[in-house]
Amino acid sequence: IIWSDVKIVNMYLPEKGAVHFVISNDEGTSTNRRNGFRISLNIPCNITYKDTLLENVTIRDLSVSGIGLNCKKAEYEIGENIQICFEDEGRKFVLNASIVRTNDNERCTLLGCKFRNTSNVLAQYINSKQQKKAKLL
Repeated sequence: IIWSDVKIVNMYLPEKGAVHFVISNDEGTSTNRRNGFRISLNIPCNITYKDTLLENVTIRDLSVSGIGLNCKKAEYEIGENIQICFEDEGRKFVLNASIVRTNDNERCTLLGCKFRNTSNVLAQYINSKQQKKAKLL
């Protein structure tokens, strides 16, 4: 969600401690950079970046067109190709993507990647995850 005309108020609440309230007179505009529904995963994967295997990477979210990753803090170049490998539900996935966005936070580097090709198997996996989540609601 994109917000405009935002005000942040710092307060101290005895039962919570220091808190920040974000106030906006605007409803916010929902935006999805990808051309598909995202599912949250938070599962481990390995990526290959510039011929180097990086382990202990976490898949934040996944759609048919892209993937969000939490990686060890480092410099990643936009436009570079990566390979992502992970297993879930008895299936192994090897996906090829290009880095389109990077963002560092205090713990890691967040990578936004776009897949270089589409996969019917990946679409079926995402659909299966959606159906399972809907049954839990």
